[in-house]
Amino acid sequence: MRPVGVEKGGRIVLIRAMITRADIPRVGEGIAFVHGEIYPKIAAMDGNRGFAMAVDHSSRRYIGLAAWADDEAVKANADRAAGLISDVARRLGGSEPSVEIFDRAVAHS
Repeated sequence: MRPVGVEKGGRIVLIRAMITRADIPRVGEGIAFVHGEIYPKIAAMDGNRGFAMAVDHSSRRYIGLAAWADDEAVKANADRAAGLISDVARRLGGSEPSVEIFDRAVAHS
């Protein structure tokens, strides 16, 4: 197994997690929106090492995870990322998203 992010040239240092609650019947719309419009913008940000989204149907939670190379990348992209996070929540009719930063993740694929 290789650590996630290695194929993009570096170790993942920080993870920005966004959580919102929204209408589950809109899952397909949400996934299509994130895949077509949000992911390409996040992937183009300097220092981005990947992105994933998960849906918890029982609690109606959408969880977006963006991996970053370092603290400077998180800070440099904070305003743009916040706008994208808000776009997802609005599109899904979701609650005000919470955002947390996690340090030094280890993952394997």
